[in-house]
Amino acid sequence: MTVPMISPLPTPPSMLDSPETFVARADAFLGTGLPTLRTDANAQALYLEGRVQDAEQARQDALTYRNQANNAASAATTNGQTQVNIAAGHATAAAQQASNAASSANHAANMAASAQATAAAVGNTAGLPALTGNQRKVLAVNASATGVEFVDNMQTYYAEITSAQTWTKQVSCRWFEVECIGAGASGSASIYHTSAYEAGGGGGGGYNRKLFRAQDLPATVACVVGAGAIGTVVVRAVEDGAAGVLDTGSDGGNTSFGAFLKAYGGQGGGSNKVGGASGSGARQGHISPDGSPGGGTASSSGAGFFIAAATPPLTRNGGAGGGMGVPASASTPRVTPGGESLNAGNGGDGHGFIATGLSAGDGEFPGGGGGGAHLRIVGPGTTTSGKGANGIIRIKGW
Repeated sequence: MTVPMISPLPTPPSMLDSPETFVARADAFLGTGLPTLRTDANAQALYLEGRVQDAEQARQDALTYRNQANNAASAATTNGQTQVNIAAGHATAAAQQASNAASSANHAANMAASAQATAAAVGNTAGLPALTGNQRKVLAVNASATGVEFVDNMQTYYAEITSAQTWTKQVSCRWFEVECIGAGASGSASIYHTSAYEAGGGGGGGYNRKLFRAQDLPATVACVVGAGAIGTVVVRAVEDGAAGVLDTGSDGGNTSFGAFLKAYGGQGGGSNKVGGASGSGARQGHISPDGSPGGGTASSSGAGFFIAAATPPLTRNGGAGGGMGVPASASTPRVTPGGESLNAGNGGDGHGFIATGLSAGDGEFPGGGGGGAHLRIVGPGTTTSGKGANGIIRIKGW
């Protein structure tokens, strides 16, 4: 609200004024100025009275807030002391629990020491090996069956079968894990005077695995290990002429553990960029096909991988496929890396030769596919693709 102000009074009359001026000023001063002064003075008095009332209300409010603050402080002090007392009680209880826990731990340690001492004494009497230094090891009967010993794990048998034979089940084992890897295929080979007739790499051997209970296997099982395919040889005995010479690779042999498990060999490399397909697992196992195909292009019937990749393809368990024989330039040979395998053989490198009588890279054991070979030459010549590697059977028992 705006503070009301007293209006200025008009000029009062003076004895020195002329009669006319004196009368005019007296009329203005008495008739208008003084009544206005009265009105303004009353308005200002009312305003001041209102402000006095506001001040009194503010004082009363301040007293109320002070009393409320004092009451709140008193309550907080009382409640805080209560909380302090509760916390102190909890701390005392916790200290007692800690003391009880320490006593229990000491008692348990004493009991453990006593038990270990008793076990050692009993073990010495019974011929058991010492516990010290054998933490996390397994107690097992020794190989001569004359006592017991600590061993790192319970796998007691491992065999790798690399040729056809009859396997005899170990009577000490209750479980057997069998892995089969098929043999690798050979790559294809070709001779031509230009960059045509690319030679596909051989496919890697397939992979299969299964876990058997000992009672589910007979006393003996006939094992067949796939043989790696031999390299393909091409010969051109005449001058270039119009046609090139090419031949596909051969398939790798299948690997089988009786009728229980089988892994197929890789397929031979094809011509004109077609890589050999990878081998697969048979239906008896629970692992899908896991060899890699031989080198070819991605568009060649889905059989191969793209040969121009900087990093060779990777397979986990089966044999890797061989690289494709990419034609050399007119004066520079070319090498295409074979695929890689984590747990089996890598594929052989594919080669583009400019000199006669050379061979592409062989697949690595087990199951790697051979590389393709291409000879770029005018006139007679010969070249040989890489061989596929043999398969294998791995048996773990425990």
